[in-house]
Amino acid sequence: MTQYKKYLEDNYTKPTVDIYFKDITIFNNFLKDREINRSTIDEFKTYLMEERKVSIGYKNKNTVILE
Repeated sequence: MTQYKKYLEDNYTKPTVDIYFKDITIFNNFLKDREINRSTIDEFKTYLMEERKVSIGYKNKNTVILE
């Protein structure tokens, strides 16, 4: 995560870094010890919509890279 944050800080503005890092932190917290696979990604989408009550646009933004 530290390397990813450094990459973001070197290439993007602070507001963008903050948003990206918040999003990846949400995903990382969701994962816990789960393996990343199709099923986990689908579970994450459901989690975003049902538990976090996010918009479809937000869900799509946060999962498009995982697809």
